Amino acid sequence: EQIVQHEQIHTTLAKGKEIRRFVDRSITLAKRNTLVARRKMRKYFYTRESFYKLIDNIAPRFANRQGGYLRVLPTRKRKGDSAQLCVVEFVDIDNSILTPAQLSARVQRKEARLAWFNDPLCNEGLRAALKPSATSPGIIRQTEIKSE
Repeated sequence: EQIVQHEQIHTTLAKGKEIRRFVDRSITLAKRNTLVARRKMRKYFYTRESFYKLIDNIAPRFANRQGGYLRVLPTRKRKGDSAQLCVVEFVDIDNSILTPAQLSARVQRKEARLAWFNDPLCNEGLRAALKPSATSPGIIRQTEIKSE
């Protein structure tokens, strides 16, 4: 609920990864906006403000996005128990902890990664390894039944 109200929270890394699962599922339900979806969302959101903010404000912002609505950014370790802390925020938030230069660097790295993967000269071996074949362990081969 706090992530929906404030759109950015500080928590431990383990909790942040769990929060991401529930919020992603809830935003997907909010985008459907049916009675069944609203009832399922009520499991996670108990206050009216956060429930209706998710439906009215947050879900329309992600109408063209299929998933990955939250960003989990590790920050530092807590002094008392050395737990890894992080910031959980929506990906389209304006006051992110990342600077605009860091955000553009992330986009450039992603584009470079995709360009490298799509370049046929750079990674023929990688494509061959990722391409499913008939002898891959996921495919069950038929065996001959011997009759005597």
